[in-house]
Amino acid sequence: ETALKKAAKLDPAALRPRIDLGDLLLSRGQAAQAMPLYREALSINPEHAGARYALGVALVRTGDLKGALAELEKAAAGAPGNPLPPLALAQAYQADKQPEAALTAVDRALIIQPSLLDALLLRAGLLDAKGETEPAIIAYESASRAAPNLALPQLRIAMVEQKRGHLDAAAAAYQRVIALDARNAVALNNLAALAVERKQDLKQAEDWAKRAVAAAPRAAELHDTLGWVYRAQGNRKSAVDALKVAAKLAPKDATILYHLGVVQDESGNQTGARQALKAALAASASFPSADEARKLLTRLGGA
Repeated sequence: ETALKKAAKLDPAALRPRIDLGDLLLSRGQAAQAMPLYREALSINPEHAGARYALGVALVRTGDLKGALAELEKAAAGAPGNPLPPLALAQAYQADKQPEAALTAVDRALIIQPSLLDALLLRAGLLDAKGETEPAIIAYESASRAAPNLALPQLRIAMVEQKRGHLDAAAAAYQRVIALDARNAVALNNLAALAVERKQDLKQAEDWAKRAVAAAPRAAELHDTLGWVYRAQGNRKSAVDALKVAAKLAPKDATILYHLGVVQDESGNQTGARQALKAALAASASFPSADEARKLLTRLGGA
């Protein structure tokens, strides 16, 4: 940083040290400090697409999406063979809640470089957000082919398949994730949850859930899944223990508190069940299982 500042001071018309110093500051998260340097570079050479691209990225990071979109459009026009400006433009449009414009921009990036991983993942995510699940899965599969050793595209495929109720396809994709990343807590947790939902492979589900907890021991939802696996096995004591840990980690999570209330009731601890159910409904009056929580609390005489 010191050397680049000295170089910029020695030659007021030197482009490179200003851009390099801006890039250094941007990489450190100092986007606001980087922007004047990119603007200085553009005052020296207004046609420099790299400086304009970097300025656009810095503007996105400081929240000036309107300014970022203008700069990134100019950068894309100034470097028609570079996929990074239209990719950044797509990301800016996404942040600005303009999904159709984001799709158009990301397609521009993919025309230039069809295997660009970040563009493929962004396109798939945009399609998924629109509810276009089949095209989204195709895009994620393209991303997986572009980076066959990366677990993320397969994880996204699994989550899309699970969301639309294709549980066999989801489980197969989660298995591909853990084959690539044996400590992927999301895949391990979701495999365990799917096994409970389908009432099968409960011993394997316990192993998956324990591995997920070991990978991310501070994640309350993983302990919640482990507790629900124990409940499905009929192991109520372990279910209560796991759910107490989950509730301690996330004391305002209504779903976790409801689950704790259920297993407390099934274990014969009606007092503990009432406390957990009341806490769940105090945390949220409209969480997905709120009606079931109210019914159970009424049955327990705690309404």
